[in-house]
Amino acid sequence: MFGFTAAVGSDSADPLVNVAAVDDFWRLLTRFDPIRAQKKLNDALADFGVGEDPNVERLRALLLLDRRARNLADTLLVSYTARVAGAQSFEKRYWQSAFELAQGFGRAYAQILRQLEHDVLPRTARDFTPLFLLRLFQHRQIEFLLQPYVNGQADPGSWSELHEAYQYAHSQRFLTVPQEIKRSHELAPVETTIEREYVQLLLLDLANAGHFSPHDAFWVSQWLPAGSEELTLKSVRAGPNRPGDQFVVDLDSAEGLVRIAEPGALRCLVLDPAPMLIQIDLDIAARREGRHNEGGPPTMIGRGGRLRVLRKLRSIYSPKPPRIDRRGERKPVAVVVQTIVGLSNIARMLRNEQRRTALLDPSVNPEVEEITITVKGGIVERAAASGSDENLTVSTPNAPPIVVPRLMWEVRDRSDSGCRLHGKASTMNGVMPGTLLAIREHEMAPWVLVIVRRRGRAAGDNVDLGVEFIGKDPRRVVATLIDDVAPPTADPAEAQKHKRRFAVLFLPESSRQPVLPFKTLIVPAGEFEENRSVTLRAGGARHTLRLKQPIEEQGEFSWMPFEVVERQLLEHAA
Repeated sequence: MFGFTAAVGSDSADPLVNVAAVDDFWRLLTRFDPIRAQKKLNDALADFGVGEDPNVERLRALLLLDRRARNLADTLLVSYTARVAGAQSFEKRYWQSAFELAQGFGRAYAQILRQLEHDVLPRTARDFTPLFLLRLFQHRQIEFLLQPYVNGQADPGSWSELHEAYQYAHSQRFLTVPQEIKRSHELAPVETTIEREYVQLLLLDLANAGHFSPHDAFWVSQWLPAGSEELTLKSVRAGPNRPGDQFVVDLDSAEGLVRIAEPGALRCLVLDPAPMLIQIDLDIAARREGRHNEGGPPTMIGRGGRLRVLRKLRSIYSPKPPRIDRRGERKPVAVVVQTIVGLSNIARMLRNEQRRTALLDPSVNPEVEEITITVKGGIVERAAASGSDENLTVSTPNAPPIVVPRLMWEVRDRSDSGCRLHGKASTMNGVMPGTLLAIREHEMAPWVLVIVRRRGRAAGDNVDLGVEFIGKDPRRVVATLIDDVAPPTADPAEAQKHKRRFAVLFLPESSRQPVLPFKTLIVPAGEFEENRSVTLRAGGARHTLRLKQPIEEQGEFSWMPFEVVERQLLEHAA
């Protein structure tokens, strides 16, 4: 299935004794469980090189194991690159596993470099030194990419270790030695250098500090190699004479790129981002005009999403960030709000509220009909069967309503466009940029939908989230996707195969904050495409809609405007 392992067998006593032991170990790994395979690999890597006599055979074995594990790493990152059915249930576990795998290899290579610096390895081991350095930086790139989205903690001394490795490569004149590598999900190998990988690590760390959703961050990591190709590092002393249009990295610090170095810093490198900013501008212009050839690995974000990411990158990589003209003045407040996290939880909450309203007042018929959602990305809600009219008829639910967790967070400040939410880090676990939230101040207030735009660094046990308002008073509705490319058939059963039904959120237009001048739908990710027809049932009528280009696409949902093509009053309503 995954193509990186063979059958299950007994464990090898020491899989890193030599290359033959690695082959035996690899054949014994489980084929269909990548997380279990990763755990076995990390067990083999634990304490590599610590308290043992270093020899070349063990180093060769490590390099072979690393090469074999690259397909496994790609498998663990697969949900970063495609809208996989059911991906929400396993992607966090896969990312956690990929993070631990990168950490394991990174620590092994760091130990080897310490031994090289102390001259305790055999002389023949030095032939592999450029490759050891390159793989250290590449594994740290995966670690830095995933760290904001998993439960693992980055090594406290990571940057000190990386700065030391860079200086060692510089002293051995390895920085610009060309090496051939294969990047994640790339088919063909490319040429790179240790300096380029170090620069990409600096840029990735600067960008991935709570600014992007996981899938946006992955796209940034794939864009950086070409976007930063012309960047170089230059040595300079920190001080008032340093140009103000460059970034600085202090090799004696435990930080990456900063805009202003400490006054007493002695060993500094400067990075002029001007060539990359020019490349960002060219990419934005090409994509806006439809001239850009989207090559490279697959991506979940559409053209509009890529434009949004590039504009944000331009701001992040500008030594003097442009002034942001806010849509409204930010005012301090102190209000506690109820919060529902995620599209599926919001839809369940709205369904539960509809049921509660019907129980309290039986004369009130819910505006929206409820049906079973059993296909990928949807929400399984109640049993259903096809009636004589080939329409889905709803049966009485047997299971009680699913309890949706409601979190209590504090609003610290607010403007017309958004607010800053403050809460315990334990309750905000997994809430990243791109997450959909529903908030309200009290039971009688309408729900407001917001999207997380920025996650601040943890301060003690608390975290701040910057969110943008996108609409209020969402309604849960039922949509049927019409397959425009389905072959014409007179068989109702065959026609039913080309229809899919989902629970989606409908946002009415609003002239007050948050302003929304047109109606939109928030739908499960990857299910509805631009220019497809959707039948929406609500208020006793069946509406045929044509979906337009998404306003925004995230890992869990797409936010899409639409136009009404046809409206038909249902018979029971008439």
